[in-house]
Amino acid sequence: MEQKRKNRWMRRLRWAGVAIGVLGVVVYVILPLIVTPMIRARLQKQISTQLNAELKMGSVSYWFPYGVTVVDAVLVAKDQQGEAVELLRIPRLKLALARLPFHEGPLVIRKLILEKPAIHLIDSEQGIVGRRSLVKADASATQPTIPDRWQKLSEMFELRRVTIKDAQIIYEDRESPETVPAAWRNIDIDLTTTPAANPLYQFNFTAINGTLAELHAAGSFNVDSLELVVAQITSKLNLKAGQKESPIPANLQRLLLDNNMSGNFAIAGTARAPLRKMEEAAFDVHVSLSDGAARIARWQSEKDTDQTTFDRIVGKFHCSSEPLTEDQGLMATAGDLRAAVTRPGTRPTTAVAKNRKMPAAYLLVEEAEIVMGDNLLRVTNAAAAYDRRLREWQIKQARGTLTLGKHKEELPKPIRAATEKPQFFGVVDITLDGQGSMIKPRGAGARRPFQINLKVRCPELMMTPRRLVATNVSCNMLITPGLVQFVDEDPQHRAISANLYGGSLIGHGAIRTGKPTHYDMAGSITDVDLRAFARDWTRNEEKLSKLSGRAFATVQLSGATSHGGHRALDLITGEGVFEILDGEFYELPILSDIASAISVSKGAAEVGQAAGRFKVEHREIEFKRIAVAAPVLGVQGAGKATFDGELDFKLVAAPLADWKKQLQKSNIPLLDSVGAELFGGIQKLLNTATGKLLYQFKISGTATKPSITPEAVPILTEDGMKLLKDMLKGTGRLLDQM
Repeated sequence: MEQKRKNRWMRRLRWAGVAIGVLGVVVYVILPLIVTPMIRARLQKQISTQLNAELKMGSVSYWFPYGVTVVDAVLVAKDQQGEAVELLRIPRLKLALARLPFHEGPLVIRKLILEKPAIHLIDSEQGIVGRRSLVKADASATQPTIPDRWQKLSEMFELRRVTIKDAQIIYEDRESPETVPAAWRNIDIDLTTTPAANPLYQFNFTAINGTLAELHAAGSFNVDSLELVVAQITSKLNLKAGQKESPIPANLQRLLLDNNMSGNFAIAGTARAPLRKMEEAAFDVHVSLSDGAARIARWQSEKDTDQTTFDRIVGKFHCSSEPLTEDQGLMATAGDLRAAVTRPGTRPTTAVAKNRKMPAAYLLVEEAEIVMGDNLLRVTNAAAAYDRRLREWQIKQARGTLTLGKHKEELPKPIRAATEKPQFFGVVDITLDGQGSMIKPRGAGARRPFQINLKVRCPELMMTPRRLVATNVSCNMLITPGLVQFVDEDPQHRAISANLYGGSLIGHGAIRTGKPTHYDMAGSITDVDLRAFARDWTRNEEKLSKLSGRAFATVQLSGATSHGGHRALDLITGEGVFEILDGEFYELPILSDIASAISVSKGAAEVGQAAGRFKVEHREIEFKRIAVAAPVLGVQGAGKATFDGELDFKLVAAPLADWKKQLQKSNIPLLDSVGAELFGGIQKLLNTATGKLLYQFKISGTATKPSITPEAVPILTEDGMKLLKDMLKGTGRLLDQM
């Protein structure tokens, strides 16, 4: 009996084992064979309802009850030409389902593990990849035949964790073909989510790309609206110039990598990115740059192949999608009004929908320093705005200081051109405002319109290698395409002004940029102390100049940069007048020799005046008339001096003391109301001159070694006699008589 019972139990156990074995075969062998095609189809369907892309898979394995393994998963989309583009490749993908896959509807995923995924994103004019955006704008509208249960991502995910191992992401901007792809490689990501309220997920995100980049983010993600909110983001970027790839996208590469910029960036802030409506994206980040450097090719000369434009850059910046200053707020309001007028109603136009870009971005430079050799640019404040609705950019109240050192060759080309030859030294205060259009103009050679107001102030500026000193220097420039104008800010603030050795300097003009560059400048100096000027002009090894008096001058000059086989000096033209009052001329070169030749006493050293009119052309300064008058000596004449220092003058000298004696002997008064009697007396003396009242000299040689040769006495012209009369009277100013 017992044996029968035992055999009966054994048969029961055997059948139970067979049943369990059959069940195991059904569950782990047959069931996967049945379910796997269903899972494959559902995964492909879930992707197609959300993206304009197709999911292709090598092998799919189902592991009862909740496990799925996919090998060689590839996400494929179409580019603008309709060619297949591989966006995502995952060699091995593991899924943990939230519930069994036997029910109808999408698979609900609880956990994702991606091994060595490679993501390739392509941005074109129509959005990310191809003729349409990668993310579907409205799934229910584009796929009306698919049941609603397939439309919501919240019904597809109950994620708790996403692990990505050894990933790489490559972002290619085909709107900027000149940039290199933005690439992140060797990325490990551990993303944990907690469904706060389905479909809203909280997440923490970490990504590290070796020594080049590090990213930490925390926030929330709505899986139905595809809206990403980053409540906290911190990032570090280490840029290395000359790389074939970059950790930053193409739009920033234009400013950074294209200019061979390197440095360490620390970024912290918040962001909001509705993936279906990127025009509504928002961000607010603070950026800190340290150990930066850059080489901006268009600002370098052809000889400076290895030299950096900026040796060191540090700075702190605030970037936002919302206005940061009052001026930016006004621009944003104008942009909103423009958008309301051009796009009435609530639905965006087709063009706007395709662009899917933020309407505006704003920047505030909190502080920055740029080192260029021994020159330093320090920016204390600057605000910039970029508005797509107005299609304009704006810079307001950019303030800073530029400390000019000795090595001007290490400055960027535009600054070097303005400071190298004049050899400026000093601390310059700079204020800049500007605005311009982003609309590309039509026509060959046309430029986008812009206008920049640049104001420069310098308490003390040293000029030329001789270190001449100007104080309270100011310059006001208006810069537009192809033209730099020096314009008056108001009647009290002239275009160019400075205090110069007890006097003043003012000027204005314009520079027409291009090849060649043309310029037209005009200016004047008033009441400049020549004795103080001479002290600074004279080098230690040189003999102190004998210049004295108060100088006045007005000059107009035009010219161009070298071109057509001509140097810049060859192309200078202009004209002007000069005047010196209260000067002592006896010990000056040439005048002292003339005084000695006609035996004029030391009385000639007494104060007098000088004046002249001149013209500049063909590398020569032609003095149409020039005159010097001291109490006992008068000189007048004409001539020219070349830029190489060669002299060619003819001067007539009159010992005024002897003239006065002769006139007194003839009872001719020196001061009369009409001047006719004096004029007639001069003519009589000229007619009977013995050669001791007028002397003529030819001046040749060079400015450093002049040659003075006596010549026959000419008959003075009527203008010459009038000028001699005024010298004898000793009243009025010579310049008024010339």
